[in-house]
Amino acid sequence: MKNLQKYYPIIMSIQAKKEGLLRYSGMGLMFLGLILSIIVDIIILVTSLHVALFIILTITWLTLIALLKLEIDFVVDNFLKIILVVGIVSVFLIIIGSLSTIVVSFRMSFIFIAISSITLSMAWNYSLSIYKREKLFSIIGIIFYLVITILYRYALVTTNTLLVVEILANILVVIGLIGIILGEGLMKKKKLLNYI
Repeated sequence: MKNLQKYYPIIMSIQAKKEGLLRYSGMGLMFLGLILSIIVDIIILVTSLHVALFIILTITWLTLIALLKLEIDFVVDNFLKIILVVGIVSVFLIIIGSLSTIVVSFRMSFIFIAISSITLSMAWNYSLSIYKREKLFSIIGIIFYLVITILYRYALVTTNTLLVVEILANILVVIGLIGIILGEGLMKKKKLLNYI
């Protein structure tokens, strides 16, 4: 069943060009929002260790997602094992970061920013999925990211420029999600897409 997903872009390009373009444009906007948010996160994190750990976490998860997108056989075949290892290492790094400061606000900000960025990265990865569970995870992950942004990121932003960039990142993510949902809704209406 999973192998069917790779053929959907070909089907869409023939039968639903506009809807397919809407979906991929939405995914592109979400990715741009993700990158902008990561840049702001690197700037607003207070300690050097938090920045270093955050960069390591971000690069690790984005690399894993890239390998999945490229359908590298080893990664696809051992996905559960790899994501388990990466998840354990990520938890370990987040714990190190949280224990590196006695300032509670710095600690909580690092924890939630790191977790929400990882969640948004995975939500982006599954944003075009035709599988119900993955699609639900994507939507919930984006909502979680937005909630954390409102509660923590905005409070850490120290300049108007960074605030504008962060708000723009959030808008891009939301517009991207709406574009994907709208495109898939139109495809379902034309009976060109069914969730599995």
